[in-house]
Amino acid sequence: MRIDILTLFPETVGDVLSDSILGRAQERGFITIRTHQIRDYTTNKQNQVDDYPYGGGRGAVMQADPLFRCWEHVCAETGVRPHTIYMSPCGRTFNQTEARRLAADYQNLILVCGHYEGIDERFIEACVDEEISIGDFVLTGGEIPAMAVTDAVCRLLPGVLSDDECFTDESHWNGLLEYPQYTRPAVWHDRPVPEILRSGNHQNVARWRRKQSILRTMRRRSPSFACPTTAGRRKNSSGNWRRKTMSSEFDTLKTWVDEAKRLVFFGGAGVSTESGIPDFRSVDGLYNQKYKYPPEEIISATFFRERPEEFFAFYKEKMLPLGFEPNVTHKVLARWEREGKLSAVVTQNIDGLHQKAGSKNVLELHGSVLRNYCTRCGRSY
Repeated sequence: MRIDILTLFPETVGDVLSDSILGRAQERGFITIRTHQIRDYTTNKQNQVDDYPYGGGRGAVMQADPLFRCWEHVCAETGVRPHTIYMSPCGRTFNQTEARRLAADYQNLILVCGHYEGIDERFIEACVDEEISIGDFVLTGGEIPAMAVTDAVCRLLPGVLSDDECFTDESHWNGLLEYPQYTRPAVWHDRPVPEILRSGNHQNVARWRRKQSILRTMRRRSPSFACPTTAGRRKNSSGNWRRKTMSSEFDTLKTWVDEAKRLVFFGGAGVSTESGIPDFRSVDGLYNQKYKYPPEEIISATFFRERPEEFFAFYKEKMLPLGFEPNVTHKVLARWEREGKLSAVVTQNIDGLHQKAGSKNVLELHGSVLRNYCTRCGRSY
């Protein structure tokens, strides 16, 4: 991969990115990082790159033309039109998923570092493919964000680190934070290293680390775990990063289930549709079909009291799930309950398929079509 950084401070950026791991990776030809002084592409003697903003206001705005000339030079030098990113506080927030996407989908990147009050919007419209922010705060320039993105992306590329495990075992790779790390001495200030890490049992160590990752994520990212975003403007995306992200999400879910000792499952229509039962809100759902009255009105208590015959006609034709069988989800949940892993099922469904699959502790938020009673005599049927 080649990354070109357009900046007013090329020496500073270049010095940081030419040391340590990234420096060695460049020497070995795994990556190429170039910095470009935007002032070199001005057409005035003062090398001016900014001017006052139209409409008034404090500060200055970087001009479109020097940026464009610099960007055009990089395109000519590389022989391609690199995917261009403007480092902006208005951009989509950068995270590990974004780093994986950029590493998987692109061979050439241009990172544009703004300064002052930002850059002329016309350059963004003409040349920028996406805007990225490293957080909801403002810096004096885009150099620090550009270096952060470069580091995060490059360390994922083949050959930059000694082994893939160097990054697949770290925080955020699979939606979890990394487990605690320890080194010598075994006891420091009366604080010992956990005994299990010195046991020599690799399987137990791996299980302990996985558990600690889950606990740390729950405590520090609660109430919601890290969740990769797929929003935003993207061009020429191969989709590789999406498949990898989806795989890691499944791995994370499996880890949570494997480690859990007391699960509660909350489900709805998506569980029963796999058995062939129609839902309410999908394209082909009951709410989107044509009836004499709107379905939302038909299943209301008022409609039931005022038009019971029409209510029951709809109820019997559309809402009685007769002849349907539990699917694999119902059966797995029932098995987990028998094994002691699952404490309860909380469901919005009214079809009784969880019980039919063998689940005992089922909490039905909307009742069940299998339990009815007469409004006159109260008899259940």
